[in-house]
Amino acid sequence: LFPLIFLSQNLFKVGGHLFYQNARQDENGVQIDNVSGRFEKCLEEFYAICDQIEINLRLAHEVIQQDRDSSRNTPISVLPPKTEPQQPEGQLYSQYLSTVRAQINCAKDIRDVLHDCLKNFPEHSSHP
Repeated sequence: LFPLIFLSQNLFKVGGHLFYQNARQDENGVQIDNVSGRFEKCLEEFYAICDQIEINLRLAHEVIQQDRDSSRNTPISVLPPKTEPQQPEGQLYSQYLSTVRAQINCAKDIRDVLHDCLKNFPEHSSHP
């Protein structure tokens, strides 16, 4: 977030300078310095940082969603193989593996049922 603050300060500084120059040019008709290129560069850098922040926020949201899905599908936390007695809640890794195997078998059963259902339709019978 610090780069965004720095870039926004720089953007406002260059923008203010450009505004001041345009006002002086309107008064005197004399152009002092060409800052518009610097302003465009500052603006592009500012938008690039905003895009990176947006990407990171979307990624964080996706990770949170995956964590919610994971906790819904495996509600009991998995403990490391060497557990300490202070952690009574949770399941051992071997129990977790058995849960995962059950989930995989269930997914395979669903896949087989859908595959069998697809075979019953004549227009799709040639597809594997």
